[in-house]
Amino acid sequence: MKTLLSIFLLLTFGVYAYSEYTPSPEEFSEWKEAAANGDAKAQSALGYMYTNGHGVPQHHAEAFKWYRKAAEQGHANAQYMLGVIHANGNGVKEDKVQAYAWYNIAATNQPLSTRSNIKKDEVAEKMTKEQIVEAQKLSREMIKANPKLLAD
Repeated sequence: MKTLLSIFLLLTFGVYAYSEYTPSPEEFSEWKEAAANGDAKAQSALGYMYTNGHGVPQHHAEAFKWYRKAAEQGHANAQYMLGVIHANGNGVKEDKVQAYAWYNIAATNQPLSTRSNIKKDEVAEKMTKEQIVEAQKLSREMIKANPKLLAD
């Protein structure tokens, strides 16, 4: 029960807000099972843990994998993190067009949150007008191919 409460608190208030938290092996095992069963919040939490080495060795490719699974289900924080990963080239080739596209989708899912829009604007400053048009088109194509990218 303590583990479930920890998971609830961590996912409710955000792993980003409590960055020093390291899960126990039992908690990590429960999160991994929930993530493997399709829980987008658990997938995003695993992405965070692998990004920052909390409870597991830092592993950018593994972080990307879990963020991607959550993002494809409409999880806005995971979509935002895919933007960060692509913008910085953490474990993937740096790609401003992909970064912009993910920030754009995340901003659509969290219209009252400014961080995705801020990051989208920051990456746009480093892009050509043609790249921005390409990224906007990519966002639309991604959503058309997978409508679940937009949260209900």
